[in-house]
Amino acid sequence: MKMSLMRLIKDKEFKELFSSEFLSVCIGLISGSLIGIFRNNIAIIPGLFILLPGLMELRGSIYSIISSRITSAIALGDIKIKNRKLIDRKLILVKNLVAAVFLSLAISSLLGLISFFLVLLLSKTKNYMIIYLAILSSFISTIILVILIYLLILYLIKKDLDIDIVFGPIFTSLGDIVCVTSIILSVIILT
Repeated sequence: MKMSLMRLIKDKEFKELFSSEFLSVCIGLISGSLIGIFRNNIAIIPGLFILLPGLMELRGSIYSIISSRITSAIALGDIKIKNRKLIDRKLILVKNLVAAVFLSLAISSLLGLISFFLVLLLSKTKNYMIIYLAILSSFISTIILVILIYLLILYLIKKDLDIDIVFGPIFTSLGDIVCVTSIILSVIILT
């Protein structure tokens, strides 16, 4: 069945998908701009440019999987929506968020150690701050992202948007901007 361009543009799912992807790209530009604006702060700590891509990819990977699992649980009826509130009798949301927190902190610590040893290998300097920075930024971003997951789901439900289509692209982009912001905050706190 062929769909004309005008019918496609008027389609609700197309509008939601296009809007969420466009918003995702805009948020990504903001995230990259923040790195550019605060590059002097980031350059203070040797090895941070080694750590930064790993931390950003970590957030994207963990939280895109979590968003997929949560939206699937909602679609399958394991997480119910009543009166625009989430009812999670099986504690799927809680279990997934606890797993995200644990994975985020554990893998951030590992990334911090890898960055530490790379800096030691390449420049012969012991920079323990890179490990602390990985853990602190992970802690800050995890707290913010856990709150954002819940708020974004409630917002999408309130606006009657398709969570499967909209949640993933928007949330992974928000994860990037939260990650960059938490790294910058961690640099400011630790220096």
